Amino acid sequence: NQPLETITWNQAIRYCNAASKALNLDTAYTFTSISSISATGLQCNLNVKAVRLPTEDEWELAAHGGKNYIYATDDGTLSCTKVNYNGPCPAPVRPAIAGSYPPNPYNLHEMTGNVAEWCWDVFSSQRPNGRVDYDASLAVGGVSMRVQRGGDFQEANTGLLQTNSRSRALPATASPLVGFRCVIPIKQ
Repeated sequence: NQPLETITWNQAIRYCNAASKALNLDTAYTFTSISSISATGLQCNLNVKAVRLPTEDEWELAAHGGKNYIYATDDGTLSCTKVNYNGPCPAPVRPAIAGSYPPNPYNLHEMTGNVAEWCWDVFSSQRPNGRVDYDASLAVGGVSMRVQRGGDFQEANTGLLQTNSRSRALPATASPLVGFRCVIPIKQ
């Protein structure tokens, strides 16, 4: 029931492939080699039925819950009863148990605050059309920065908790403030 955190982006990719296999689904990710700190030849097939990280665009659309909400809460507002964050309430010391706060209109819990969430995308400061971003040419020391969304439980800057706010980290970064959420296909 606790969100998984202190996990690298590379470990999240490996988890998604393992979860796909456990559910008898295709795997979304192929690679030449992958460890918790590096990956080579990594590719994602978004067109197969597989467990995977959401794209940045998918994450944002899910966070909005079909509404134009600023925060991913039941009504788009931010308060200590709706979000686990370092606001006017007592500062939380760890992530909340999943489902501790009201869900957004898509019935998704804790997309604002709690733990920031890894997305598939390479981070770019220039998002085409303000949305989907797959610029694989951007790299820092040969390693692409990856997108994180949602903010975390220690965040006091409410602007960084908004559904359109984005951050980035190297894929080998593990932090108790960052976890991930999977896209799981519906079997037909």
